Amino acid sequence: MLQRAGAWIFVSHSLRDFARVRLVRNALEDRGHFPLLFYLRCLHDSAEVDGLIRREIDARSFFLLCDSKNARDSKWVRDEIKIIESRPRRLLARLDLEWPWENQLEVIDEVASRVNVYISSSRLDVPAADALAKELAAADYSLVGSGEDIQPGEDLAQRIQSDIDEAIRTGFVLVLLSPEAVAREESIQWHEARYALERLQSIPPGRARVVPIILRGSSETLSRLPPEFRPLQAVDVSNLPLAEQPSHIVRVLDHLVQQTDA
Repeated sequence: MLQRAGAWIFVSHSLRDFARVRLVRNALEDRGHFPLLFYLRCLHDSAEVDGLIRREIDARSFFLLCDSKNARDSKWVRDEIKIIESRPRRLLARLDLEWPWENQLEVIDEVASRVNVYISSSRLDVPAADALAKELAAADYSLVGSGEDIQPGEDLAQRIQSDIDEAIRTGFVLVLLSPEAVAREESIQWHEARYALERLQSIPPGRARVVPIILRGSSETLSRLPPEFRPLQAVDVSNLPLAEQPSHIVRVLDHLVQQTDA
């Protein structure tokens, strides 16, 4: 699996607000993510949006607008937002820099709560999990549970639970399913999946946080699925070529991220 990396989040703002925007940047970094802030001397209020920024917008998935009078009065900020809104995107959130800091943090936490992903798979499906992890990383999602940063002597079972807790609270747990996987209900994967369902009970209802993914053998997989997982809406990619499955799963996740209910 890939080493965990935080999500890249494009932060749109007026240069005149940079002192206040730094607080937003710091809060995102404290949550393990990578805010993208451009501070170019050539970009004064009447400037055209630079080609570099246009290309960066095209390459990114998550956007946070730091709104203010300065931002609304700035032609290049308005143009930047028009470009962002014209592009296919996964998440565009807004906060007002005039709001109390607690209210700004609510928006920051809401953005941070939709970008973490934990992938649970059987050993047989590790290649599919690796391909999906690469696709998610390319789409700016933050991967948890890679195991790359486990410290010597760290309790592995406790670490797995901690990673799942984080993904349930701030993103999604994707459970990769196949006939072979559902046939082994006592495997590590099913301990992970059942723990995720258990933790799901402590989260207010709303958007999906545990998402079963059927990789192959749809009928057999569904017929042998443990009862507690059947109420969950599964994503069936078993009819797609292997090379197309990761991008389809990412598109489904994009749709879930765009849901406004927390």
